Amino acid sequence: MVLASLRFSSNQGQKLKQQWLNLPLEQISIEMVFRSLYFFNRACLQNPQLELISWLVENHRLMGLVKAVRKRHRDNAKRSLDIWEPTLT
Repeated sequence: MVLASLRFSSNQGQKLKQQWLNLPLEQISIEMVFRSLYFFNRACLQNPQLELISWLVENHRLMGLVKAVRKRHRDNAKRSLDIWEPTLT
């Protein structure tokens, strides 16, 4: 059941891109996506009409799919912007 849901068409791929809050791929935890497949499988037992992508989008906070932006990452981004800003303008 889960494996059939993992094969999605290009339309579903576009839908995924739109629904993931326009986040870069680096902010989505692949490990947590795989971990949440178990819970999706359990939810499918109760409701076989569920779709994987929409379920993941609805439960992304509960499953911890989006990585937190840490202070260290904000500091590095600011430092990088300070270095490269003169060349970007």
